Amino acid sequence: MVRRKSQKQNNHNPFTHQEARSTLTHYGTQSVRVGSDSQLPFGHCALSLNPITDAVVSPSGTLYEREAAVSYLMREMEKLKVWREAYEQQCENDAKEKAEQVCKFRPSEDVEKSDDDLPLLLLGCVALAPHINNILN
Repeated sequence: MVRRKSQKQNNHNPFTHQEARSTLTHYGTQSVRVGSDSQLPFGHCALSLNPITDAVVSPSGTLYEREAAVSYLMREMEKLKVWREAYEQQCENDAKEKAEQVCKFRPSEDVEKSDDDLPLLLLGCVALAPHINNILN
């Protein structure tokens, strides 16, 4: 038995009247259109924005000029080198501060000071010396 056309599947509009009015009426209006100044002309480099003479294509399909891509990569490598040196310097400073904190010893006031405690303190710092050297190097 054949069902009526009105009861068939996919016979309804997926948008309500309000959704269609708010969404579909804005499509293609002047305020939503993308201007030509924001679009890259065909055959132009994405980095230098000039026409390409020696083209290189990224895996995502973006066109670059070889010279512009290499110079960009070299600039970024220099930036990364500077950042890495600053990071390593900061890590070295942090390790030195930690080493100073570990070797710092303040005897409590209720414990009598004696020369017998000095070898234990030195033993503690000597035991930590290889670990501290590994951190610093």
